[in-house]
Amino acid sequence: MSHNDYGYQDVIDDFPSAKEIIIVTYNISKNDTRLLDQLKMLDESVSVTFITNLPQRYEKYFRSNQIKTPADRALENIKDYFNQLDRDNFNCDLTVYFCYENHAKIMMTENIAYIGSGNFSDESKNNVEAGITLTDYESIKAVKNQLIPEIISRSIRYATSFYTVYMEYVADWLIECNDFFDHLDMGIFTYAEVRYAQEEKVLDFTNASISFEKLNRFTEMITEAKDSIQVMILGEFDQYIDTGRADGIKKLLFLLDTQVQKLEDLLEELASFDFQELQIDYAQKMHEYYTGDPDDLNYAFEEGQRKAQEDFQEITERFIGLDGYFERVQIRIPSLLQLLVNEIEKISDILKNESIYEDRSSINNTNKEL
Repeated sequence: MSHNDYGYQDVIDDFPSAKEIIIVTYNISKNDTRLLDQLKMLDESVSVTFITNLPQRYEKYFRSNQIKTPADRALENIKDYFNQLDRDNFNCDLTVYFCYENHAKIMMTENIAYIGSGNFSDESKNNVEAGITLTDYESIKAVKNQLIPEIISRSIRYATSFYTVYMEYVADWLIECNDFFDHLDMGIFTYAEVRYAQEEKVLDFTNASISFEKLNRFTEMITEAKDSIQVMILGEFDQYIDTGRADGIKKLLFLLDTQVQKLEDLLEELASFDFQELQIDYAQKMHEYYTGDPDDLNYAFEEGQRKAQEDFQEITERFIGLDGYFERVQIRIPSLLQLLVNEIEKISDILKNESIYEDRSSINNTNKEL
């Protein structure tokens, strides 16, 4: 219990040694900025996620004869929150969310967490508040991994860094990359008995297949990744990036492009191979297909199947001797993508300095100019 003090003072005391800070509050102080000043003292290496409600903001505003209408009061509050939580006032990597349903109060770092009734506002210091403080690692992790994502899912992101937005793209790329190679693994490999009661993964020359859509989406994703790194990173931030580091990123992009092009060239014909369509096409080129005799039609389809199977074997025979190649490329391409991510991490301080503001128009729903 606390009175004339912050119930989460131990969390504030941990700010200087923290790498990550998460604050969930119903409101912030209108005039007293002492708590926000604690965050302003942190440097760019600290990630701060700040989630707050927006008191006096409503979904609809009713007309009023008062000099200051509900919409006027809401606009005043929105302006104040925008100003106080402006990323440019902070050195830390601040991400701000507004959650109009939120009444929870959680203040935490990776080392300690407070869950209670006290808001992250100086006014709450004057109230009698109660809460619990967690120092157990598993409990803190559970709060971060279970409660916080649920609140964020109900929130609107207002301000963040270019780095945060970009790393969201990166996470999607890595997921898509792993998904594609899982698909490739299941599509072109099978298990064969090589010794008594022992199986080994080998290329499936009889039934190998890969989705053209999956291959196409994979190459599109790699192109998106390369283009965004070249344009959004090397292009936008070229004057801030060390020449040696920029050259290293370009070399990794070249290697990634080379590996993906080799893989695409090898798989493109297999991916676009349509056995049934080819079988019908061969059958329709035969005289027997058009006689009207069921036996002739059956013969035409059997011949079409045989010729389509020959074409398929011609494609898969090109994979002979490439067993090791596919296993290597399954490691190489994701590794190159991860190396690019690691290089971008090394310039994260540059990317964190670039602020991005989102959803201003939806947050300010008063139909009045800010």
